[in-house]
Amino acid sequence: MSALKRSASIAVAWTLAARQSERLFGVVSIAILARLLTPADFGLVAMAASITVIAEVLSAFGFDWALIRLPDARPEHYHTAWTLGVLCGLLILAVLCAAAYPAAWIFGRPAVMPIMIMMGVNGLIGSLANVWMAEYRRFNRFDLEFKLNLAARVAGFLTAIGWAAGTHSYWALVFGTTAYRLALTTLSYRLHPKRPRWAMSRSKDLLHFSGWLLAGNVTEVLRARFAAMWIGKEVGSREVGLFSMAQEFAALASTELAQPINRALFANYSQLEGDVAALREAYLRVSGVIWCIGLPAAAGIALCAPDIVGILLGGQWSNAADILRILAVANMLSIMAANTQYVYWALGRSRFVAILAIAGGVAFVSLTLLLGRYQGVMGVAWAQVAASALVLLVNFSVLGRTLDLSLARLLLRNHRVILAAAAMCGIVLCLQSSFGTAPGHNHWGRLAGSVVAGVGAYFGTLIALWHLAGAPSGPEAEIRGLAVRIVRFAAALREARPDHA
Repeated sequence: MSALKRSASIAVAWTLAARQSERLFGVVSIAILARLLTPADFGLVAMAASITVIAEVLSAFGFDWALIRLPDARPEHYHTAWTLGVLCGLLILAVLCAAAYPAAWIFGRPAVMPIMIMMGVNGLIGSLANVWMAEYRRFNRFDLEFKLNLAARVAGFLTAIGWAAGTHSYWALVFGTTAYRLALTTLSYRLHPKRPRWAMSRSKDLLHFSGWLLAGNVTEVLRARFAAMWIGKEVGSREVGLFSMAQEFAALASTELAQPINRALFANYSQLEGDVAALREAYLRVSGVIWCIGLPAAAGIALCAPDIVGILLGGQWSNAADILRILAVANMLSIMAANTQYVYWALGRSRFVAILAIAGGVAFVSLTLLLGRYQGVMGVAWAQVAASALVLLVNFSVLGRTLDLSLARLLLRNHRVILAAAAMCGIVLCLQSSFGTAPGHNHWGRLAGSVVAGVGAYFGTLIALWHLAGAPSGPEAEIRGLAVRIVRFAAALREARPDHA
């Protein structure tokens, strides 16, 4: 188990490094593009993307998760996974080409048609990537994924910024993705010596797991994009841009922490299938780390929404701040359940994950139609909160029976995190009230003060409560242990460099 922990810590270190470097480019890119383009430009691309959701899912998720879970994956499995992915890419491109004109007519925006076609091309480019990269993930070689994603992100960043600066056109958002996918696909063949070939012999093995997993992912993206579709149809492209940008920032706490950790640990979870006690303990450790960092991060985004928008996006985006506050609350609920679906996948219960996603999607669509009618964009944001709360309750109910884990035990293990986050919110709110309604140029001062006070209050309260309790096992101990292993790993890397020989 200690070897598994060390391997998992190294994998987490690399995935977090990869994600943070990607996000650095993403935040800088958004900050620049938000000033070169308009909310309507972002909204136009978001409307097209709301129709191309299946292409997005297939480009972000192929059959690599099934390959990682298979205990005896053979070359035929990899070849079949690549073939199925390419076939999906071709099919989606054909569908988007056929649907582009009707979608442009429905939205009343002719520009939607060429954007949709190009997004289909982007999806096809992504489906051609070397599926053998999944082999590295099976053995926790996330250092190679780090190099791959960083290089591709740089290519996309430079393309998007250059095109926006030269043309001030929404095409910068589309072509940035094109450059990213091209670089990702090309480099995947440079980093792995094996090559995929056309094969269909192992389709049944892959589709048994991936079919339900894919259905769940499609549902999740449909749910996320339905908001853009509804707002674009009922309100306008500018409001779509505001909502989409708020959605992007609200999800930072989960996309920057929960997703990289879960991505790195999925292979380790799969090794614990059949040992409920070990899987339960692994879930408690990982969820504790995610709660410990993700909950205060999401709360901080909600508290500092006006300053985040003012600094990163500028005055023309100020109306996104209130939307961001609400969506950050929804993301806080999602963080609490962020690790559960990987447990179900490791147990082969992808069908339940898909059904839960469908239930959440139905709830969100229904609530959007109800609340959006009376409250517009804000109603859509509150629909997200209500749907996330419903999914969370159902999720924990099933998880309790699956791992013999009560909600009370889960909350007890993380109660210091919850109390520390509450203390942080109180301190930050008191500090912000002292600023009053300060002018816009004081965004930097308010944000800096809030971050310093919030971080100090949170970690000070958390550490104090932990020591008062006798420093028991829990998220604090896991964070400390993870940090120590990562520091030792980084030191070992430095020692292994040639200039240290």
